Amino acid sequence: MMRFLHEIARAIGWFVFGLLVFGFVVGGAYHLAYRGKILPRVKISGVDVSNLNEKEAEFYLKQLFSKKPNRTAVVFDGKTILSIERIDLSYDFAWAAKLAMSVGRGGNPLTMATERIKMFWSPVEVKMPIKYSEDDFEGMITRVVEDVNQEGEASALSISLDKKTPVIVFKQGKNGKIVDEERLRNDIAAALARAGEQKVVVEVKTKTNEVSDSEAKTALAVANYWLDKKLRLYFRDYNLNLSINEILPLIHLGDKGGDSDYGVIVSRLVEGVESKPKDAIFQFEDGKVKAFEPEKDGVEIRKDELLSKLRETIEFAVKTDLEIPVTITKPKVTVEEINDLGIKELIAVGTSLFHNSIPNRIHNLTLASNKLNGVVVAPGETFSMNAALGEVSRATGYKEAYVISAGRTVLGDGGGVCQTSTTMFRTALNAGLPIVERKSHAYRVHYYEDDLGPGYDSTIFGPTVDLKFINDTPAHILIQTKVDPKNFSLRYEFYGTKDDRVVNLSKARFLSQSPALGTTYQDDPTLPMGTLRQVDWSAPGAKVSFDYKVTRGGETLQDKTFVSTYQPWAAVYLRGTGTN
Repeated sequence: MMRFLHEIARAIGWFVFGLLVFGFVVGGAYHLAYRGKILPRVKISGVDVSNLNEKEAEFYLKQLFSKKPNRTAVVFDGKTILSIERIDLSYDFAWAAKLAMSVGRGGNPLTMATERIKMFWSPVEVKMPIKYSEDDFEGMITRVVEDVNQEGEASALSISLDKKTPVIVFKQGKNGKIVDEERLRNDIAAALARAGEQKVVVEVKTKTNEVSDSEAKTALAVANYWLDKKLRLYFRDYNLNLSINEILPLIHLGDKGGDSDYGVIVSRLVEGVESKPKDAIFQFEDGKVKAFEPEKDGVEIRKDELLSKLRETIEFAVKTDLEIPVTITKPKVTVEEINDLGIKELIAVGTSLFHNSIPNRIHNLTLASNKLNGVVVAPGETFSMNAALGEVSRATGYKEAYVISAGRTVLGDGGGVCQTSTTMFRTALNAGLPIVERKSHAYRVHYYEDDLGPGYDSTIFGPTVDLKFINDTPAHILIQTKVDPKNFSLRYEFYGTKDDRVVNLSKARFLSQSPALGTTYQDDPTLPMGTLRQVDWSAPGAKVSFDYKVTRGGETLQDKTFVSTYQPWAAVYLRGTGTN
């Protein structure tokens, strides 16, 4: 018995060995036969290129696409709705041939053998690399979608007034047809990669507008419940009462009553309810800090919870009022803390002048100063000028005045607000605070040199250019701003607690200087002939520095050199060329 089994094992071994030898011989012969040629059963976008080398395949493809240029028809319901013949197509035949040659030749020997065996049962198709205008392609998709899409008619609830008593009426919808755009894109792209006449059949998906009898019955019951009622949405003293006409679109009916319908209501609630927290605003008078505007809580609607509760209230029709769920955010500074802020005395003053400013500029710097008045900066807090001012635009009350933009002085919303950042910068310096962000103006502005000379200015341009400093004093800092329109001056005051720090500011040093650019004239057909209007003023260029050192006892708190680089600027005049 053992001998018999041994003989069988030997036979199996020889059989396996024979198979391996046979496979090796066949594989070797196969490799030699197709060395330098594309393997059998390889296609490029439907074109059989088996047994050709790369150059032959490339030439064959060029000839084929030249004789049979692509003409693709887009068909829907048996009718051609778009013939694609004029789109600019380009094919990379060389790369396609290279891709075809690589089939069955990648990876280790086992991987190559497995891939080649699979090719006997399943041909391999390489996609032709193709280029075309994305705009043209998307234009074709849009045309097909516009021609084929049918929105149908949504199921709807409405109020009939034909009788004396209003009645809820249900109208069954009609289903629509919507193009499967993703499939259409893929099908057209594949068709354009082939030679000769091609056909793309547009596939559509049903847009379901019809609803079942049970869904319609339920919707009618809900609508009838609300017919003579209102839904009150409230928070504190805010109320929004929804009538039946406003409730009907929210009742679930097929695609009706979705997030978009509820979103309209939520937007109204956000406008009426939500607010950001607002700190109490103080002023320092007669040696004491006093509140002149109390704090306000911030309110934010919990929108996901609101949507859930609103749907439930409407659909289940169990109550007629709903409290709006909100999250309350407390302000950082409250009136109750007035005695705990440590605001005891004047700790710093900063000033600047604005002689010869146009009225709009004075309006803007006054408005910005008023917004800064009463702001409190907590110990350790980083003050941001942009954050404190908020949006600077016509929508928030600012007017057009001259601003620096793209290398020119032009009219823009909020011109003059930089006067406030310059004054704030000087006040923070005089208080000995760490300045963590500051940028000088592009050119020397005479307003900021009338008192201190060049280098002590700061520009802002939200949200990218900001002025920031840190309150590293032991108490809160109260900012008070004073605008003197008669003497054209700004005075900012910081109140808090002194900690014996000593501030040393050096005089400005000129590191380099350059003359102003020559005057330029620009023709302007919008001005009458002979009119000359100055829109930019000359200024010499300079590189300026000053030292900022703050000490307390034997400790150095700040030791920094501020450097400002100002471009030379040209005077610019507009010369009228228009008719009077």
